[in-house]
Amino acid sequence: MTDRHLEQAVLVAAIVIMFGLSLWLQMNFLKPKLHQTTPVISHEPDYEIHGFTATGRDINGVAYVLVGKTLKHFPDNSSTPGSELEGLRLDQYDQNNLVRTTFSDSGRMSEDGTKILLWGNVRVTQETTGTAPGGSVTSADRMTIKLR
Repeated sequence: MTDRHLEQAVLVAAIVIMFGLSLWLQMNFLKPKLHQTTPVISHEPDYEIHGFTATGRDINGVAYVLVGKTLKHFPDNSSTPGSELEGLRLDQYDQNNLVRTTFSDSGRMSEDGTKILLWGNVRVTQETTGTAPGGSVTSADRMTIKLR
């Protein structure tokens, strides 16, 4: 009778040991370890361009030409995504005719390229058109331009 209890105890112990071993293997070797990294917020530009020209187009042709001394692009994961601009001239066109030229010391273009915030000696020269004869010059400290 004691032999039978000993056999049962050995069998139960073997099953418990195999179960424990399989759990240990599964948790330590078979399960892939996921390394979760927090996104790094960058305060440095990922590229910089000196003496650049950028042309925007729409269905009518050239919509604008942006010329500048420096463009510093900051990636999506930075604290301020978009591009910092220095020494700017923005020529805006309507039906391929120059209608407005804007100058600025500094600016910032949104990441999607739809807006430019300008500051520092902002000056806008409006060309003479059929609806605005004589043209005009406007000065400002800051200005936001929505590009199309």
